[in-house]
Amino acid sequence: MRDFRSEDEPRALELLQGAFGQWPREVEAIAPGEFFAWKHRSSPFGVSTMLVAEIDGAPIGFMAKMPWWFSFDGQLRKTMRTVDLAVDPVARRRGVSMQLMKAGTSRHSGDVVLAWSNPNESSRGGAVKAGRGEVPMRRRFVGLGGARWRTLGRLQPRAAASPPRRAPGGERAGVVLGDRALVARVLAGSRPGPGQIATAVDPDFLLWRYGWSDAYHGLVATHDGHAGVAIFRIQQRGRFSLALVCELLVEHDDPRLTRLLVRGVRRAAAADLVVAALGCNRLGARCGLAPLLSGTTMSVHPSARACTPTPPDRRPGRCRSAISS
Repeated sequence: MRDFRSEDEPRALELLQGAFGQWPREVEAIAPGEFFAWKHRSSPFGVSTMLVAEIDGAPIGFMAKMPWWFSFDGQLRKTMRTVDLAVDPVARRRGVSMQLMKAGTSRHSGDVVLAWSNPNESSRGGAVKAGRGEVPMRRRFVGLGGARWRTLGRLQPRAAASPPRRAPGGERAGVVLGDRALVARVLAGSRPGPGQIATAVDPDFLLWRYGWSDAYHGLVATHDGHAGVAIFRIQQRGRFSLALVCELLVEHDDPRLTRLLVRGVRRAAAADLVVAALGCNRLGARCGLAPLLSGTTMSVHPSARACTPTPPDRRPGRCRSAISS
């Protein structure tokens, strides 16, 4: 195990594309090298820690850990997010991924309170073996999009797939997020509550995260003097097009404003389905969305016990969620 060097990048890209079939996934308009530089070298949170595994001098594994700041109980806390773990097929099931994760942990600075990832099915077992626990993230909800009759017709077994659609009513996310005063105002009025952990986003982070690609769209809504911003993108899932809401930033957590934003995404995207992460079933129902059976989990390894995330409170009438964004 050794630190990544600049000359390792071509081999790292080969390993990532071999592991995922396509890397970056679902992003076709950007070259892998350009995406690599954006993701691991230009984040406002800092440059990624990258490691290479070798056998006899030949790189056979790669892993990156992105610095990631969380807001927790009114404080900013530094964490490390494991991403882009790839091992050459000839070296799999030999403990390479475990050694990469251990080597990555040994490089944490003293101010890192939490290591975490969003593992897929193939990597979830390794995360458990590495001593990581799983915490549910904010639950996702799904509902019909803006073309309901067309969507219902596509439920027929022989129906044609819905062509990917560019949002006709939404601005590019970079344009919406370019209004830094508005974004700062919305963020100031949407802080996480007690017990919640959320990404410590600011205007710079949001512009980096969503402003680089034409695939992301945004819209703004106002209600009773409050403002909100929704960022979304269109994805294809089999026969259906899907409007995935990436961010719902709502001043003072106004549920009526949340409903306006979801309704705006539904109209702007004109997709078959809308998916959004919300705090509770009641809010989902008000937005015309139903909870998905399977949710996203966060694999965590705390360095400080006080920062261990707690599961979302899903009792009736409660909208608290431990992890968001």
